[in-house]
Amino acid sequence: MLIAQDLRRFENNLAPTIFRKFIDMPGRVVYDGSNFKIKIRKRAHTPVLKEVKKLQKPFHVPWLSDKSIEIIWTA
Repeated sequence: MLIAQDLRRFENNLAPTIFRKFIDMPGRVVYDGSNFKIKIRKRAHTPVLKEVKKLQKPFHVPWLSDKSIEIIWTA
C-alpha cells in the first residue's frame, strides 16, 4: 500500500488498519473554486501523519484538474 510507505511504524500494516487509523476520520472540506482545504481534528495518530513531508504543504492532484489540496489540523 503506497500511503503506508510514508507512515513511520505503519509501513507493514494492511489496508484495513491504515484506513481505520488514518483515513476514516471526520473532517470538513472547503472548496473555494480553485483549491481544496481539508480541515481535520487532531487524533491519536495525527503526529504520524504530520511527519509525512508530502502532507506538510499544499499538493496538487492531477485527477482533480491539478487543483491543490491543503490539510489543516484543528484542535
